[in-house]
Amino acid sequence: MNTLVALRDQPFQLLRTLDNRMRAARLDATNSVQDVWSGLGIRVRERTFVIPQHEIREVIAPLPLVRVPRGPRFLMGICNVRGTLESVNDLGLLIGEQAIEDYRRKRLVVLNSRFVPAAFMVDEVIGYRQFLPTEQCHEWVGQAGEARPFLLGAFTREAQVWLVLSLHRVVRSTVFLQSSS
Repeated sequence: MNTLVALRDQPFQLLRTLDNRMRAARLDATNSVQDVWSGLGIRVRERTFVIPQHEIREVIAPLPLVRVPRGPRFLMGICNVRGTLESVNDLGLLIGEQAIEDYRRKRLVVLNSRFVPAAFMVDEVIGYRQFLPTEQCHEWVGQAGEARPFLLGAFTREAQVWLVLSLHRVVRSTVFLQSSS
């Protein structure tokens, strides 16, 4: 601190000294931060999932749909999202859950893909979650039922299980691909 007081009559040197200290503090902070994994927390029926952040283009309120004749049960229809026609799929039905009609908290999660125009209806968006490597718990993946092929892993925090769901795995699945033919 005495150095800063001594530099009060030399504003340029004072700024340079403060800048150097801030850079050093930022470097120390970056080196001490553990790796964290980020994803969007969602609820599908009674289960909580996290979707990797890079797989999501955006989250929007449900839009008016145009039904697709003779489409599979999970294909709710198509909608226009910012000039692009997206298929809207009930994520719960895709992963083997029962259909529900409660649409109060539903949201559309739009897949971040240039090649597959798809959006997924989820029951609720909980928000972004960050997990430490120590919170990984892959034992839960084996108990995920029909959702298992779409999972990348799992995290636990405060007795809450968060299954890591890959939308890219969903759109590459035979169930999803057969619906487009």
